[in-house]
Amino acid sequence: MHLRKVGTISLNECLYAGPPLNPRIIDVILRSRDYEHAFCSDIQGAFLTIGIAEEDRDYLRFFWFPYEDVKSYKIMRMNRVPFGVTLSPFCTCCDD
Repeated sequence: MHLRKVGTISLNECLYAGPPLNPRIIDVILRSRDYEHAFCSDIQGAFLTIGIAEEDRDYLRFFWFPYEDVKSYKIMRMNRVPFGVTLSPFCTCCDD
């Protein structure tokens, strides 16, 4: 279900993503041949460890409703950085 009005843009579309912070995958694969061991990790979980300031939570609001009852909804606010927001990768590089 898409609740955004036709002809409007979302916050995610307005945010500047900045330059890519992660290396290109082909470069990682080629460099991995230089080492005996390799490891990988899941960065999706890293976003959930970053809190959002109280005054900024209104910008990350969403509707929450039971599966079949769209009319009884709540407006909720994120208190952690969600995966998939344009600025999420940048937030993992920032210090408090």
